[in-house]
Parts: sequence; C-alpha cells; structure tokens
Amino acid sequence: MGIGWLRASHRKLDPERSLPHRPWHSHDEIQPLEPGVPTLLEVEIWPTSITLEAGQRLQLRVQADDDNMGLLAHDDPDDRKSGRGATIHLGGDHASHLYVPVVPD
Repeated sequence: MGIGWLRASHRKLDPERSLPHRPWHSHDEIQPLEPGVPTLLEVEIWPTSITLEAGQRLQLRVQADDDNMGLLAHDDPDDRKSGRGATIHLGGDHASHLYVPVVPD
C-alpha cells in the first residue's frame, strides 16, 4: 500500500525541487482554501513495491482527513482541522491523474 497526504493549506510547491512525478512542498506559507473554489493539490504517493498481474486492479482511496490512519494520523488537538464537508472535483475542467510506473519484463 502506498500512502501520501498533504494538508491542503500547505500546497505551495517549490518549483526547483519538484519533479513531474514528485511534488515538493515548501511548507513556508499557509494558503487557506476558499470554500466552493476548486483548488489543485499535488500529492506524492510514497513508492511501494507491489506488482499487479494482468487482470488485477489498483485502488486509489482519497479522503478529506487522516482519521483511521493509526500511527500516521494527525491527532494534535490544537492543530486539528476537519475535512468534513470537503468536495473533490474531478473530470472535465477538473481532470485528475495518477502517475503509475510500468516496469517492462
């Protein structure tokens, strides 16, 4: 299982350190979201070493908070923001993509 997450307000990219398949966030500026306004978020999914055989499926789960993530959950009560009510825009003007490497035989 690959994992990746990003606090949306920390979405600012460092263009010199970012790669097409690896966004690098500077975390030096808070950029609050504006309710109802679609906002591009680029999230790196950490590498993993799974191989899918023909006919197998890859599942991508997107969630608006990090509850139920065990030791990876963000649970500081003084710095907790709920993702409840978040909208994920996709398709059309808001097309999304997932980079998946294909390793030849």
